[in-house]
Amino acid sequence: MKESDLESVLAKYPDLIETGLILTGRQVTVYGRRMDLLFDDKHKRKLIVELKAGPIKDEHIGQILSYEGMLLSADNPDIRVMLVGSRVPPNIQKTLDHHGIAWKEIKLTSLKEFLANKGDNQFDNLFEDEIYPSVKMTKNETNNNASIDNTKGGIMKGNTQQAPLPIMFNTILRNAGLSPADVRLIRHKDKRATKGHTPYELWCENRPRFEKYQSEQEIRARKKFTAPYWAVFIVDFNDDTMFAGLYAVRYQGLLPKDTLSSHVEGDVYKAGSCDVYDLTLQDRLSDFIGKLFIDWGLGYKAWVQYADRQDKPVVCLNKGIKADAD
Repeated sequence: MKESDLESVLAKYPDLIETGLILTGRQVTVYGRRMDLLFDDKHKRKLIVELKAGPIKDEHIGQILSYEGMLLSADNPDIRVMLVGSRVPPNIQKTLDHHGIAWKEIKLTSLKEFLANKGDNQFDNLFEDEIYPSVKMTKNETNNNASIDNTKGGIMKGNTQQAPLPIMFNTILRNAGLSPADVRLIRHKDKRATKGHTPYELWCENRPRFEKYQSEQEIRARKKFTAPYWAVFIVDFNDDTMFAGLYAVRYQGLLPKDTLSSHVEGDVYKAGSCDVYDLTLQDRLSDFIGKLFIDWGLGYKAWVQYADRQDKPVVCLNKGIKADAD
């Protein structure tokens, strides 16, 4: 979803932000700055809302603090500012609360449910949860009289519409010129992580730290990790398995010196205690990053798997916004 789309929904339903709001403007210029939404609140004060159709990041805090400082020095000291995003990570919440900045998290799933309950189909095209990509099927994965119908969301066989045929992740690999035998499937979900430092949060907010996290792996698992490529997945806040990228892999050796853990505060990895891999994010499959979700299956503890032995069905492809690398 684009920020302009989120803006349209919230302009129509301001109560999603705060009860009693009345919209007075969109993309308005206030004291020389363009603001996304301008409201009158129930106490007749102006509320300026800055929207982010994705996770709120550190730089957004600086932006909103700049707005507030400018506005409070102007003629109207009662103007309020608020930061609204589809996700506000816990560490960002703490920072905003510390500075007394209002914020609101509006998850896209909650937004979709709200609109459905309202019977409002004006924004249906913004929430196409499942989009089946036009990838070529092998003979083992389809049959001659079945075809994907993207417009109707199903598979047409004769005149009968059936449930959509699952796209398998190995089909996507092959279409990208990759042999599944050369790929390991990696699924990051670490219960040891300090709050605010889960693999998903690191991936969204601090990409270099995430890369460091996944580059350090147990020595005893070296055989499993040995492959030309890793297809990396991360478990998000909804416990869904999201594609985070295809990496070329090169084994570097043992950890050369004591190193602070990337995800557990205070932990130190001793020199020689783990393997280190050089990982290079590939352009291939980059269009799927942050958008493709698979069904990992029941073997959640087996978080490193051989792609050619464990093919995974794609459960959805979202038109969501890909998190930016820092």
